[in-house]
This record gives sequence, structure tokens and C-alpha cells, in this order.
Amino acid sequence: MLAATPLASAQPKPDAGASISLYDEGSRLFEAKQYDLACPKFDASLQLNSEDIDVRGMLALCYERAGKLASAWAQFRELRVRAQRANRPDPLRVADEHIVALGPRLAKVTIHIAPTPGITVFRDGLALPPDALGSGLAVDAGTLTFTAKAKGYQPWSTEIAIKDGDAKTIEVPALVPAPATDDIDAPAPTTVVSRPLLTTPRWVAVGLAGAGLVGLGIGTWAGLDARASRDDARALGCNDDLSMCPSVALGTANAAYSRGRLSTGFFIGGGALVGAAAVVWFVARPKEGQAVQVQPSIDETTVGLTIVGNL
Repeated sequence: MLAATPLASAQPKPDAGASISLYDEGSRLFEAKQYDLACPKFDASLQLNSEDIDVRGMLALCYERAGKLASAWAQFRELRVRAQRANRPDPLRVADEHIVALGPRLAKVTIHIAPTPGITVFRDGLALPPDALGSGLAVDAGTLTFTAKAKGYQPWSTEIAIKDGDAKTIEVPALVPAPATDDIDAPAPTTVVSRPLLTTPRWVAVGLAGAGLVGLGIGTWAGLDARASRDDARALGCNDDLSMCPSVALGTANAAYSRGRLSTGFFIGGGALVGAAAVVWFVARPKEGQAVQVQPSIDETTVGLTIVGNL
């Protein structure tokens, strides 16, 4: 009767054409007994026009023919409410007949849960409302997967096969707390990266210190040699500051002056290098890829040190 009823509505809607096309395609597949293909067409048509009683009746019949009794039973119950409201006696009579016939054939599942804070139970990926737990839920026959989840706990899952008319009970145990490493709120572990003692800047500092110590050593030797030459010049007749010397002592006096200047230069340069080494060792942090370069400069009157890089 429902299949022969023409699709109609009191007021056409903007998507009425698409709804009618889907209904016609579903009817063709229904007549060919391709129920698994026909039901989605009727459902899509109903999504576009949820008030159409005739489409809902065909969807309910299609579910029944496809063996989805719980889905058919739910659609017939909705059909009854809408047919009664619209004063449609024929669809109302069909709905009542099928509701009575399908009731004893329904498969039902009752779910009991042990207390777990924040637990949610899913059936085939769809969350069940808390009020549905503990009641017999009508389900389509087949293989069903039930999962329980709660934040901070390991999920639980089970799979059951149920036939039309079966009544089964599922006991969901208290969920097991998840290991600390699985807790998404746990702080990320801290990784301590050890650094080598002699980094590139510190190798530079070692080199500077070595050069400075060599400079101080040469300055000490030159100073001792200058003092010995001064004493020799005095012995040859020079005054104390070697400003006046006989001709025989001029070479010795000049050697004393030369060694003195050399000693002073190496002492200043060596001290500067040692000081720079201390700065680089304790303070310098060159940026990655930029090395520290040390460029000494010595002439007749000055001794200098240039450091190029990041300190």
C-alpha cells in the first residue's frame, strides 16, 4: 500500500525535487529487491523532507525487508506518531500492524557498567546516553562492537553476535587506570644534554693562554739578558742609565736597550694573551658557525691584540 502511494506534500520545498528523485530511485531498487541499496535512497530522501509520511513508511518497509528489524520498528513507531497527527488512517493502520508483529522478534542488549569516573559506552562507534544503560536496547541482528572509555583509564571493548529474538547482557568491568606514560596530561620528560668541557671557544682560550705563557717566557729571558748587558756596559764605563758610554761600550749598551724593549713587548703581549684567554674561557659564547679569531699586532712602539668573533 505504501509503495503504491504517490509522494506528495502540502507545500513544495526548495529541495523537493531532489527528495522525489531519491524516492523514485529507492522505489526502483525496492521493486528489484535490492534492499541494501534502496534503504539509503529512502533515508536520503527523508533527510531532505522529514515530514513526508509516505517516504518514512517506505524506509520502514525497506529496513524490514533488509533484516534490520530494530531500525524498521523505530521507523514504524515514528510513522505512527506522524500519521496520527496528520489524520492519515491507512499509514497509521500499517504502522500499528508492523509494530505489533516486530516487537517479539527484536534482538535486545542490556548493558551494565561497574563504576568508573567519566565512563562512556559506545556501540559501533556511537556514544550511548547514560540513561540507556541498564535498559534493554533494541538492536539490529549481526555482530556488534561495544567499547567503554574514560579519561585516564585503559579502554575496554567486546564484540558479540546476536540474532533476531535474542536477549543478551553485557557487563562492563571497572576500567583499569592507564600507565603514567600513557597519560596525555603528564609533563613531557626533560632531556638533559651534556656539553663537552672543551668547546670551541675554550679551545681558543687554551691556545691564547699557551701563546701568552710563551710570550711571558720570552719576555723573562729577554729581560734577564738586558740586565746582564746593562751590567756589562756599566763595567765598561757607562753611567747607571747608559746615557753616556765610551765607544768601547756602545755595542753592549745598545744590546741592553734592544733586549729591554723586546722584554717589555713580550711581557705586554703575553699578559694580554693570558687576559684574553681568561675572558674567552669564562665569558665567551660564540654563535654556531662563527669562530673566534685572535690577531696580534706588534710594531716598534706598540703591542696589540685583536679578537674577532662573538664574546
